Amino acid sequence: TLAGSFKMQVDASGRATGHGTAGAPTILMPNIPLLNRQQGLDDAIIVVNGHPGGFQANGIVIDGFVFVSGHPDGDVVKGGFGILSIRAQDLVIRGNLFQPSLTTAIDLRASSASVEHNFISGGAACDMCIAGPGSYTIIGNRILGGGIDGILVQPLVNFQMPAGIEPYALPATATVTVSIVNNEVRDHLQKPAGVGVRLATIGFGAQDVPTSAKLDVRDNSLIHNFFGMHVEAGFPLANTALRGDADVTLKGNVFSQTCQNNLLVVFTRHTTALGAGQLTRPYIRNSTYTLALGGDVKWDDAWYSDPTGFGNVLTVDGVTMPNGSRLAYDPAKVC
Repeated sequence: TLAGSFKMQVDASGRATGHGTAGAPTILMPNIPLLNRQQGLDDAIIVVNGHPGGFQANGIVIDGFVFVSGHPDGDVVKGGFGILSIRAQDLVIRGNLFQPSLTTAIDLRASSASVEHNFISGGAACDMCIAGPGSYTIIGNRILGGGIDGILVQPLVNFQMPAGIEPYALPATATVTVSIVNNEVRDHLQKPAGVGVRLATIGFGAQDVPTSAKLDVRDNSLIHNFFGMHVEAGFPLANTALRGDADVTLKGNVFSQTCQNNLLVVFTRHTTALGAGQLTRPYIRNSTYTLALGGDVKWDDAWYSDPTGFGNVLTVDGVTMPNGSRLAYDPAKVC
């Protein structure tokens, strides 16, 4: 257990407030600002590693710290991970405060973890990046705007590892299971598609691995985001497997002050479907998205893109939807 002195206060809703009890907090800050050396390869304050041929960093608890990147809050340069895990099981990240100017506060890969009552006040990429294969619970956190995505879930990613960390060997298939319960995610307004919760069924750098994702998204407040939630292919590439399934259940979530739409469901990258990016990505094939909306969102109000000819199946609240699309994206809209 790594135990700091910061004691996160929790409000009546059971969510982190960002305030600690009286007393000096334990602050983790590098002596030089953390760097984003290249995509996915940032410096990290804490790395939790399950060595494939050695010690397994399982069952670790990280509780009660203030994470600071070393960049001033207003610095246009951001960088670094607060916590990075790879191949770690039964990790607990609880009651920590992540200050602005990190690339990503919490980046978990091929692990299992409980992420509880943390306060994240802005980042540069995804504020919380969750990747399988593995199982995760994300509960009682408060994630304020800064990053493109508040919470990004991918079944698998394959980034270059930091120095001294063994490469991750890709599996033949990958599944991620995530429960996202009672969090507040707000103010993710980056264009073209900042989002509160995002599922990308095809993970970055792992496009040839067939994947599946199961998300249970309950009792969250998704407030003042460019989009409330994406279910999308994410990072598909031509001449790869182009296979990624999703099973998503919503219940008791509150979407409010959303700029574009509460729910976007597309079988390609969001920017391709929206016509909001210069790089066109392919549609995935022979994949299934199963959505249970739980009354949180009306399907007639959601935007989607599921064209014919790709063998994909979209089921919403037990009904198989006909192929088609419904999009009304306005890139000029001011939020």
